[in-house]
Amino acid sequence: PTVTNTAASSVTQSGFTAGDEATGVAMTRRGFVLATGAAGEPAVTDPNVQLRLAFPWTDVFTAQSDPISVPTGVAYGAAWSADGAYLSVTHATTPFLTVYKRVGPQLQPLAAPATLPTGTGRASAWSADGAYLAVAHDVSPFVTIYRRTGDTLTKLANPAVLPTGNASAVSWSPSGSYLTVGHATSPFVTTYRRSGDSFTKVADPGDLPTGNVEGVSCDISGTLLAVAHATTPFLTVYSRSEEVFTKLANPSTLPTGTGTDVAWSPDGLYLAVAHSASPRLTVYRRDGTTLTKLTNPTTLPAGNGAGLSWSADSLSLAVAHATSPFLSLYRRCGDALTMLTDPSVLPTGAGLGAAWSPDGQWVVVTTDTAPYLRTYERGTGTLANGAYSATYEGLSSTTSFRLRACAEYAAGVAYGPTITVTTTAPPPP
Repeated sequence: PTVTNTAASSVTQSGFTAGDEATGVAMTRRGFVLATGAAGEPAVTDPNVQLRLAFPWTDVFTAQSDPISVPTGVAYGAAWSADGAYLSVTHATTPFLTVYKRVGPQLQPLAAPATLPTGTGRASAWSADGAYLAVAHDVSPFVTIYRRTGDTLTKLANPAVLPTGNASAVSWSPSGSYLTVGHATSPFVTTYRRSGDSFTKVADPGDLPTGNVEGVSCDISGTLLAVAHATTPFLTVYSRSEEVFTKLANPSTLPTGTGTDVAWSPDGLYLAVAHSASPRLTVYRRDGTTLTKLTNPTTLPAGNGAGLSWSADSLSLAVAHATSPFLSLYRRCGDALTMLTDPSVLPTGAGLGAAWSPDGQWVVVTTDTAPYLRTYERGTGTLANGAYSATYEGLSSTTSFRLRACAEYAAGVAYGPTITVTTTAPPPP
């Protein structure tokens, strides 16, 4: 492929000149890295700069048709399996859990498990290998764990020690070795060690959350556990060493109200907290075990935050909230979050949960109003005349693989030039 470019808007760009040959395109968790230059020299000579050219999504989200069978009541949360093959939705009204299989552009409901959760489903989470599904719910045993074999979910034996109250949140460690349940009633958070299909409670942290837990999230390393809860400080973060959880110092700036959900970005660098009271969304950058609050987005969620989900590349954040438009979508560049244009068709009621599909194509929001579930498809680039139409972090595309680079410097972030790559084939999926 060849490269053409326009002038940089706010950063001096070296190495990109018209007609240069692109020497390689590599895929990372966070997007494309484009290297160009003559005689094998890299396009960017500053070792502190990485040009990340993201997967070719647009910022247009189109509502999809409802599944043939929708949840039977208010839907509180949704979760995708890591391979994107299954979507679990927790809701009020029996069966309290509905699992869909993604078949092309359709969500097809699976048969309900033989043994259902015993009360309103509040949240669910898949183990990274997709073999286990944990459901947090009202009514004892408060957590129900299934093993998946093909399209069949089989309930496992309850842990010997159960959570102490209605459960609202659940999260697996990346290895699938630990499962954490957030719930009402002290100790508010209960963690289990998995051995095969058995779950054994580990010791509670020495410092417990200060109130009912509404959200839990384990980071990509499996060593940091974030907990969103009622009562100040509204967010508690633990480091885990073996089976010992140690509370970290609170961030210097706390969420302003009850924490309702929490989510680590997949790259482990950012922590988002949904909460009551303005700004309703608080995002931190992690440096080691220190969390530093980012500047609030210019446009905030319109209502109290309820559910969160990062895209797999950590570049987009979905926030479900109580007031129209009920779902707010943000693009992240460096430490800045920019709200995207609302979908033309909004969710039907208060947003309660959000889930971004692992491939970045779909965003699901769960609501308190029928049909309780809305799926949006994110627009993509198209092939035309041998050129690939794409975008970078949501900026508009043209007829070629045209991207505006976001250069991440050691000292900060700057927007680079618009780069147009004309190629005879699309980049790798």
